Amino acid sequence: MKQLNIQRIWHVNPGGASGTAGGLVMIWKNNLDVEILDCSINHINAKIHPTSGPPWLFTGYHGNSNNTQWKLNSWKVLEYTASKNSLPYWLLAALAALSLGQIREVSLLSLSRDSISSDHHPIFLNTNPHWSTGKIPFKFFGPWLDHKDCKDIIFECWQRNLSGSSALLIARKLKEVKLKLKIWNKEVYGNIKTNIEECKQHLHWLQENYFNQDRSKALQTAMKVLREWQDIEEKFWKIKSRDQYIKLGDKNTSYFHRTTKSRLRRNKIDTIQDSSGNWIENYQDIKKCFTNHFSKMATSESHSMNTEILNLIPTVITTEDNKNLNRIPEDREVKAILFIMAKDKAPGPDGFPPNFFQANWDIIGEDLVKMVQHFFKVDWKFLHTIMVKIGFNSEWCNKIMQCISTTSTAVLLNGYPDKFFNPTRGLWKGDPLSPYLFLFCMEALSRILSHAEDLGLISGENTIEAQNLKDILNIFGDTYGQLINFSKSGVFFSKDIDPALMPIICKLLGVQILPTNDKIPKKTCQDMNKLQRDFFWGKNLENPKGYYPKAWTTICKPKELGGIGFMNMELFNSAMVTKVGCRLEQDKDSLWYQLMDAKYLLGINVLSMNTKAKDGDSWIWKGVLEGIQNIQQHCEWRIGNGNKIKNLGGLLDTYFN
Repeated sequence: MKQLNIQRIWHVNPGGASGTAGGLVMIWKNNLDVEILDCSINHINAKIHPTSGPPWLFTGYHGNSNNTQWKLNSWKVLEYTASKNSLPYWLLAALAALSLGQIREVSLLSLSRDSISSDHHPIFLNTNPHWSTGKIPFKFFGPWLDHKDCKDIIFECWQRNLSGSSALLIARKLKEVKLKLKIWNKEVYGNIKTNIEECKQHLHWLQENYFNQDRSKALQTAMKVLREWQDIEEKFWKIKSRDQYIKLGDKNTSYFHRTTKSRLRRNKIDTIQDSSGNWIENYQDIKKCFTNHFSKMATSESHSMNTEILNLIPTVITTEDNKNLNRIPEDREVKAILFIMAKDKAPGPDGFPPNFFQANWDIIGEDLVKMVQHFFKVDWKFLHTIMVKIGFNSEWCNKIMQCISTTSTAVLLNGYPDKFFNPTRGLWKGDPLSPYLFLFCMEALSRILSHAEDLGLISGENTIEAQNLKDILNIFGDTYGQLINFSKSGVFFSKDIDPALMPIICKLLGVQILPTNDKIPKKTCQDMNKLQRDFFWGKNLENPKGYYPKAWTTICKPKELGGIGFMNMELFNSAMVTKVGCRLEQDKDSLWYQLMDAKYLLGINVLSMNTKAKDGDSWIWKGVLEGIQNIQQHCEWRIGNGNKIKNLGGLLDTYFN
């Protein structure tokens, strides 16, 4: 019942001499207004008032097809119901006992005097189906790589002699691979579920009928093939579920299946409200609304470039930097970048995930390298103002602009793409270039804020300077099209700010107050522990007290120490801030370390620094200091090969001798 998300229910009690024969149940969701007209031990008549459109009549009927008199009575009831109503009529009839093993789903295509019979399972009637969903996009299935035919198909397609640029050649060959794999999957690889059932039937036949001398070998082979297809099924649902945490090999197929179905239900869009407040229910109209909205968002508007802002941006990129940026990458560099990508991440519009290119590097690697190197040799003539101002030369700017200006985008609605459009502004979330290009724009904002602070426009905390800050952000947004959503923004206040002033400033800026915690609050950790504990011990509405045979501290211990390995959120929180402290000791070549060293460490070693927070330290840095305290308390110094130890006047030699 819980899995079906039951909200409204009507039932007819069982009858017969024993009071256990028959019985009917009708279930519906709150978005339907259902009026029960009449019922008996064999039928339920109801008038359905949908959220839109005229009402219609529904009859659910259950009878015994083996009893002639019962069948005659059934038809009389149905004829009488139909004669008394002029409404559109839908009949669901089950002429044998129902089983609660599965659910058969049918959809309401058109409301006419129609009927459908049950296959001995409960029937789920979808009153709001979407039939014209469009063409299912191609997605390469990772387990295909384990089949020899797959590599042969890829090799055959890649041997074709085609003309064109390196990028065009790869695109055409990938298209050819896609078409042939579709045919091969349908004609050879087959349906996974069907193959599993055939393997089970074959294994059962061998167990019941095959008694030759090689029986044992035949059974082993059949079981091996069955396990292979079951593993493929598990991989299939894991890919569909997008779960990156649960590993394969633990028979998690049903879990991945439930996760996938849950995600699809959660992401499915049946109705939307447009900017005018009108509700749209037609599938094609919804697609059109989404495409128009996002294409409009991605279309550039005329903005006047504020030269005063541009003059604040210094030139920091040197000639040597530009030379390195425009250096043609080597083969090994291209391969290294590809092979650090997660194998089964969601593919792009072409449908090919990283593992396709990784597994077939011996076939397609040379063409990929050529395409990347060709990209670094093309001369484009479009300059990006900010990058030029920072100091990037025109050759590099042209390359970057080619990456972001030649893209095409399509809106996926319930998994089906609409027509593509070409955006002329904005950065694609998930594009590896996006964070870096975003930083170029934020460099301008940073310079504006620093300049305003030097002029004393935003040096304190009062309503006047809060208004100055908002004006600066609006000027930046008008210039670059990077408008700020104040309703989704927040502000941190230091402990020195007058509490009475905080809500006034927030109201002026149109933002919310954010808490200044150096880590997850202890109370939040305790609440998270309680949720885990109650779930594990089965505490719910039916069992409000729960059952706690073991202390939770014991359960949270590692398995080798007698526990189950559940996570103690307080210790986990502390471990995370400690891990940040470790990075300050281990990642000294990173840009992040250089930033923290310039602002906080000032060349002092993490293991010997003072971990007492100072006035004015950010709440993030206070959390890092707590992690450093943990490191200092639990670390120890061990001598390795001795190459980096300074021997002060033979002191160590004397000690060890």
